[in-house]
Amino acid sequence: MGQIVTPKSSHSNLTGLLNGKFLEDHARLENRAKELIIGGFDGGINAEVFSKLGKSDPKISGIAMGLLSSELGIYYEEYGKKFIASFTKTQISSIGDYLSKSIKSPVRELSLGAAQLMYTLSRYDLGIKSKFDKALNEQPTKSDAQLLFKNCGVYHFARYPTEVLYSAADTSPLDNNEKLILISNPNSDWNNAFLYTKSISQIFGFFNKARVKIVESGTEKQLTERTERLKKNYGQADLSLIGGHGDPTGFELGSEKSEKKSNNNFFTSIFGNQDDPQWVVDTADTNVIKHLASLTKKTGAVIFRSCSLGKGSNSFAEVFSKTYQGKVFAATQDGGIDFIDNVNGRTHVYYSEGMMTRLFQNGRILREENITKRPKLRTDYGF
Repeated sequence: MGQIVTPKSSHSNLTGLLNGKFLEDHARLENRAKELIIGGFDGGINAEVFSKLGKSDPKISGIAMGLLSSELGIYYEEYGKKFIASFTKTQISSIGDYLSKSIKSPVRELSLGAAQLMYTLSRYDLGIKSKFDKALNEQPTKSDAQLLFKNCGVYHFARYPTEVLYSAADTSPLDNNEKLILISNPNSDWNNAFLYTKSISQIFGFFNKARVKIVESGTEKQLTERTERLKKNYGQADLSLIGGHGDPTGFELGSEKSEKKSNNNFFTSIFGNQDDPQWVVDTADTNVIKHLASLTKKTGAVIFRSCSLGKGSNSFAEVFSKTYQGKVFAATQDGGIDFIDNVNGRTHVYYSEGMMTRLFQNGRILREENITKRPKLRTDYGF
């Protein structure tokens, strides 16, 4: 029998993000969801698995879809190829139709789980991408997946843990003691650096209670408009995680390498046109920098998920820190975030391969640190 080895949905890391009853209910439903798909990977996921999903409780089916998405995305060599070999084109088409219908469901778990799985399958070039795009854009726009796509540009649903998507889809006002976490990701991701990254889950143990908001953008205009809308509705973030492939001068949002040019005006409005010159945010973009700085409280922190934004003198992170008064974390080399830690109420960011982390504030380097010098306790670092 196959064993579901999906990275833990990190209930221990999410106690600050979601209330205890939700976590308890979700854990119970997740166990039932695993029962639907356990063993499915031994001979390739078969049609019986999807038959079970279609006959099960919508919430359980949605959670199971999220688990399948993680399995197929992370373990492509082991499971993904088996999946492709397991179905005929007719069966794949039927699965695409079933998931398209599920994306439009008013049930949050089903809509978002279907979006995660359909995005993952669309990356396998199975003829599903066109159905995925159509489902997200189909009127009326009512489901959580459709609204996240329309209002926040979220398309790469498999980038995010399921519980994070639930939080992002919650449009109710923040409670008085509820913290806000902003995640901004690019449409451009030529090497899949922003897929299945654990750093997103690690930031949720920082607060007793928090809400997550996500935006994805392909141009400066999209980035500023979408984040301004969130700020207007929810206020400044307590912590921001801003991503994009970068170098010391700035970071990408979209490019000719990321998305094929589309004749569909709606999708151009979501992803941005590859001919748009504003697909990179750099040190010369003073208005964009001012806007990004305004998104996070000065008592909080901005963590850049980009290569080399803190490298050398007058780097993007250094320039940004002259406008934003809080703490700014950035890498000095090319690589991703290995993990984010919270020690004694203070934040530490460690980039991969022993890369140096620079912590900036007010245009100065407060600290340089890498994983080999990780402190057991620190009280003068972070926020």
